[in-house]
Amino acid sequence: MPEPWNTALAVIASLGGGGLIVLSLSSWLGKIWASRILVKEQNNLEMIKMERQIIFSKLHEEQALAIKKLYSELLKIENACSLIVHFFEDDMKGSQRAKELLNKQLFEHGKSNYFRMFYKENEIFFPESLCLLINEIWESDSMIWFHAMTNFDGDEKNALETAKDLNKKIEIALDKIKKEFRILLGVK
Repeated sequence: MPEPWNTALAVIASLGGGGLIVLSLSSWLGKIWASRILVKEQNNLEMIKMERQIIFSKLHEEQALAIKKLYSELLKIENACSLIVHFFEDDMKGSQRAKELLNKQLFEHGKSNYFRMFYKENEIFFPESLCLLINEIWESDSMIWFHAMTNFDGDEKNALETAKDLNKKIEIALDKIKKEFRILLGVK
């Protein structure tokens, strides 16, 4: 082969060999950079995941406390309704002392607007079906308080029926709250 061809082939071979070396080095360097970037992004995602877990953990804690307090407040309302049922069904209504005691306890219950404020502040934590039931309880509870404020004058039967109805609604609500709390805790 003539010498110009040998020189040309030598130049092409050296450029190709150099290109192959550059290509393999750039591929190796690219893999190193990609793995470093991947590790950095995985760390960022892990941090975001941990932040979310902390936020949701705090929200679950707040929700658990709200459910617990709602349960407690409903038990207080149930106790007040039970007093009315007991008062009228056991024919204690003739006793002025029993009537005064009942009115005093119901007045204290009605005066304490805590349940209404607490519920409205924490309503977002409760499922909608429970919220609808709580709103019904709230209306019935207001009726009971109104009856107590008027000393049940001539409306004992209506007050008794309202109290019985309210107790049934509270039992249903308490059952729903128990289920919701158990779901929150992951317990069946």
